[in-house]
Amino acid sequence: MFLTAPQPQAPAAAPPSPSMSMRQPAMTAAQQMPSSPHATMTELLVVGHLPVRAGLWLVPYADLLARQMGTVCLVRLDSQEPTLQLLRAPESMATAPLRMSLQQTIAHLANCVDVWMLRGSEGLSANDAIDCGTDRITILSSADEAAVVAAYQTIKELAQAAEHPNRSLPAIGMAMVGCDADAAAAVIDRLCRTSLSFLGVEVKLVALLPRMDAGIKCTRYVTFGAEASPSALTVSQWLQQAKAQERTAAPAAMAPPILETAMPEQPAVIGRIAPPPETFVHDARRILRAPSHEYAEPPAASSSLPPPPAPPPNQSPASRPAPLVTEAERQDLLSAIAPGVSGAKLPPKVVIDLEHKPAPPQRPIIEPDDHGQPIPLAKFVAGLNALPLRPPGHERVEIAVDEHGRLHLLARESNLRELPVVERWAHAHREILAMACPQHRFDPAGATICHVFSAEPATLADLHGSNLRLHVLAPVTLDDRTAWYAAPLNIVG
Repeated sequence: MFLTAPQPQAPAAAPPSPSMSMRQPAMTAAQQMPSSPHATMTELLVVGHLPVRAGLWLVPYADLLARQMGTVCLVRLDSQEPTLQLLRAPESMATAPLRMSLQQTIAHLANCVDVWMLRGSEGLSANDAIDCGTDRITILSSADEAAVVAAYQTIKELAQAAEHPNRSLPAIGMAMVGCDADAAAAVIDRLCRTSLSFLGVEVKLVALLPRMDAGIKCTRYVTFGAEASPSALTVSQWLQQAKAQERTAAPAAMAPPILETAMPEQPAVIGRIAPPPETFVHDARRILRAPSHEYAEPPAASSSLPPPPAPPPNQSPASRPAPLVTEAERQDLLSAIAPGVSGAKLPPKVVIDLEHKPAPPQRPIIEPDDHGQPIPLAKFVAGLNALPLRPPGHERVEIAVDEHGRLHLLARESNLRELPVVERWAHAHREILAMACPQHRFDPAGATICHVFSAEPATLADLHGSNLRLHVLAPVTLDDRTAWYAAPLNIVG
């Protein structure tokens, strides 16, 4: 569904921001004229909810920016070993020697890269994302409801992290993938309105990729398997150093500048010539793995850049809970994509006539019980003690407490939408709960932890990576006897 059509067209990009320096699309040697030096851009990629495998969209997005701005270097730290990919780089870079460490390679490429892209490790905190100091943080997202809410959650976390005096929020961009232009425009319009209203943060559309081009090939792909994966903050400092270097001369170890023979009526053009927009330079033999014995580990660099700011006291990423998306924010967001809200109009859906067959009879919903008495969900989570009370109006949500005094809310998947409401109620009535259950210990400053149980783990796949603790709880029948299987699906710090 998301691969290129038989006759692909170049993906569309949003118009660049006036405040951001952008390179014009690459031209042929006969058309290119000498231009003044321009500023190199650094960008941090945050991958949100994307269709199919999320990592498959990074290279198409990088190639789209390379069409607009010139050579793009994508540095990825989201796998077991760091990798570096060059897109739409000069022909000389396809065979240039790059058997160096990641830091040395970044410094070596400083004179030929127009955009540095950094994809941090999985679970990069909002504080570290702000401390990277990139020119822009771009969120890759699709247009469905879960993706839009998750993107707003990320923006809210970044805005909260930027409230520290030593931090400032960079430009926030959205790259919409797997959707058409109308759906992307509606989502960006509502997302920008909501973020401006509640957070004071402007969000702009920087790219639109309805489909991924399976034929995109990078100019160079380098892996650093013998090197320990550095942190995103460390790599961002290397990128800032490379960005600050002079870009008037080619690197010493690279091929000399290409001299293009111009037409008789035009002057000769000397300098780095980018390949035409539809030309891909790729050879499987050029995929290089840098061995450890061919380079020396660089000494402790005396960087002129200041060290990243330390987190504020008592506000470390582990102790500071991520801000929750309130119900008002959620309704304001989804009004652009939910039918019948705020007059939003959706394109008609494709209707296919199918043969209707009677659905198989549904099995009755079974709840775990002990001799006819219901078993609370807290029994299936180690270390929890169920409290003998329920929140008013939301009796299907259970309340428990652990040995540290932290409150836990437990609910089935069908009651997932009630958890934010009960969480606010429990926080406001924490002292009353402590007086009602004096036999249990309560931590007045502890965070409330939410658990969701489902008999079908696949239905909770889009909630992995959130603050919710997910569990499977399903009946197992053997010899006409029913037992219950329970296990955690994710681990939340």
